[in-house]
Amino acid sequence: MPKGLTTRESENLIYLLDTAKVDYNQRRDTMNLNMKAGVIVVMILSLFVVPTRSTNEFPITTNRSDQFHPKIYGDVVVWQDYRNGNWNIYGYNLVTRQEFQITTNPGDQVFPAIYEDIVVWEDHRGNSWDIFGYNVSINEEFQIVVVGFLDQRFPAIYGDIVVWHDMRNYNWDIYGYDLSTRKEFQITVNKRDQLNPAIHGNIVVWQDWRDKNWDIYQYNVSTNQILQITIDKSDQHEPAIHGNIVVWSDNRNGNWDIYGYNISTDQVFPIVTDTSDQIRPAVYGDIVLWQEFKDGNDDIYGYNLSTGKRFQITTDKSNQHHPKIYGDTIVWHDLRNGNWDIYGCNLSALDSDGDGYSPPQDCNDNDPTVYPGAQEVCDQKDNNCNGQIDEGFDKDGDGYTTCNGDCNDNDSSVYPGAPELDDGKDNNCNGEVDEGIGEDNDNDGYTTQEGDCNDNDPTIYPGAQEVCDQKDNNCNGQIDEGFDKDGDGYTTCNGDCNDNDPSVYPGAPEVCDDSKDNDCDGYTDCSDSDCATNSYCIGTGHLLISVIDTEGTELKAEVYVNGSYAGETDAAGTLAVSNLEAGKEYTIRVETQGYNPEEKTIEIEKDTTKQVEIQMTKIQVENGGILQLLIILLLFIFIGVILFILKLKRKPKKATPQPARPRHTSQIHCPSCGNKVERIWDSCPHCGCDLKEYTKIYDEGTRPY
Repeated sequence: MPKGLTTRESENLIYLLDTAKVDYNQRRDTMNLNMKAGVIVVMILSLFVVPTRSTNEFPITTNRSDQFHPKIYGDVVVWQDYRNGNWNIYGYNLVTRQEFQITTNPGDQVFPAIYEDIVVWEDHRGNSWDIFGYNVSINEEFQIVVVGFLDQRFPAIYGDIVVWHDMRNYNWDIYGYDLSTRKEFQITVNKRDQLNPAIHGNIVVWQDWRDKNWDIYQYNVSTNQILQITIDKSDQHEPAIHGNIVVWSDNRNGNWDIYGYNISTDQVFPIVTDTSDQIRPAVYGDIVLWQEFKDGNDDIYGYNLSTGKRFQITTDKSNQHHPKIYGDTIVWHDLRNGNWDIYGCNLSALDSDGDGYSPPQDCNDNDPTVYPGAQEVCDQKDNNCNGQIDEGFDKDGDGYTTCNGDCNDNDSSVYPGAPELDDGKDNNCNGEVDEGIGEDNDNDGYTTQEGDCNDNDPTIYPGAQEVCDQKDNNCNGQIDEGFDKDGDGYTTCNGDCNDNDPSVYPGAPEVCDDSKDNDCDGYTDCSDSDCATNSYCIGTGHLLISVIDTEGTELKAEVYVNGSYAGETDAAGTLAVSNLEAGKEYTIRVETQGYNPEEKTIEIEKDTTKQVEIQMTKIQVENGGILQLLIILLLFIFIGVILFILKLKRKPKKATPQPARPRHTSQIHCPSCGNKVERIWDSCPHCGCDLKEYTKIYDEGTRPY
């Protein structure tokens, strides 16, 4: 566990790792003990369980060992498999129905991911977990990253980009690798933990502990920009992404629910908020999947974002975990056979009511009379799933049919709640004809036939004085006319708290900086909950960053705020950073050549410029480095001495002058090196040639020139 974590941080990190990984040794031992008992229990239960739905669920693996964590792309499913006594990666082609083994190393390979022909996984063949890959089309395995004894885990892949979370900096960071350029890059540099990355297109998402709770963050590979998605103080885990939709499990309501985020609209929205727990979501297009604990076991459920319909996928009384989806195919790992197998089904073939259609086409998969193309009948249902109810059965066009109370569907003046007229008909379908006709029920001097539009209210009749009471007092078809002074559609009698200002009325958008109660809820500006996230109310603060060395000298340095480049300090060693969100912590990191990088975390205060001084220390060579430099220096000295000695040995000694002989006094040429030498020398001072020996065959007057 990385140093410096609080108890809460450690608990959260342990939870994430425990929910993501398999306790290999324990599972192997307990499975050997319980396999037979589990199979017997399943067989006994199967005698009493009656299927409640028609499904097309199909097993992908039938091996009696465990298979976990399937992923799918196109027609290929991959998973981790314990059939060989260690965890290997296997695959299955849904079209050819052929299974194939991807890894054979005796170490463990787990948590695969797939995109097109590339499969990646985390691999423990060495001393730590590393990221490996495999190209299915050419049957070639390759290593993506290895960093000594520190772990890289939980890879995800889209296109040429592989991402994972990485312990090389002694906290979990998100890293990436571009398969096309073979270059690795760091995505997060925050000193707290970032886990469980997912990627689609240019967007990477993960869960992040930087604010001391788990939030969801995103990173754009193209722009290198990091943005925070969730700000709720509860925990958000295990994000998944497809297109513009990000989903995760969220405990803001006291249990684990599924929430979503639309990148294009910047909106967070709840998907399912059931009182049971929903975890491990997946998303593809408009379909969101998750694992839900209900009725004593975990099942797979789904939700259609377009139709708002929720539907159940599995109903087996054992557990089904970790759903994944691609196109029309859903896969998961399943305990129904007493061990964990990989199962799948086709979304289009899920049919709960046996009418031959399944969600999302079937708009009510619990009613066999409702499906696309069904015969529309008068039953207050959208039988044919065309978005209309009982179309074709309202013969008189009054908005009512015989199945919702119209007692005469051939007369548009007759329907439930219609005004009773003096026409010999039961206009309002209450079983009475012309009731109250000719009578002045409210004694205001007018009957219904005489134009009283409400003969039960004596303040309402033709020509009455219009008052501000939300009634059409004078029966002219208008309510409270003349009382809306500012023309905003509201009066003082229906809640307008300032009828002289058209920007003030019930439900108006709250303007957070105009000193008005725009929506008439009793709260003004920043005291209104509608302004809780408004930048004006949150406020901003500023930083004045000063960078010095240990002697107080100002330094020019590059400054990064929360991982983003903010600029370079000036000659005085200062840099101003403005308009930072108040109440939020920012990490300032400074870097310059010859000095160790330094960081400080500062909380921003509203409308305040906070001065931050960061002192940098020069890079010191460690003892081991000094020793290495000393050894290299001594080696150079030793080599220099040897070369000097060799040069001395090659240099000829100067010949000792010999007594004069009766020889010619002119110079001669050395027969060996060609240099001129004096006749009186017996050896050449240039090359050491023995002149005396050389000329013995000549008389003294005939030495060569």
